[in-house]
Amino acid sequence: MKSINAHLIKRVASARPPRAGRWHWGALIPFGIGAAIGWSGGRALANQVIEGAQAALGPQLVLGGHGSDVIDSNDPHFEVIDV
Repeated sequence: MKSINAHLIKRVASARPPRAGRWHWGALIPFGIGAAIGWSGGRALANQVIEGAQAALGPQLVLGGHGSDVIDSNDPHFEVIDV
């Protein structure tokens, strides 16, 4: 995607005559506005996906009881269940 954006910016930048000065950069402003809108829209969509997954799957499970994946046999909450 970066290469496509770089190519498009080069085309827009080279399409204007170099004597345009500051007005030349005005043509690039829509790219920045589009990037900002795309970023915020992507972030909002990602948050909706996360909320939907949490609603569908329930709360997260925490392994080890204290937020760690390592179970310590000296932990007072540790219990061995024989089947």
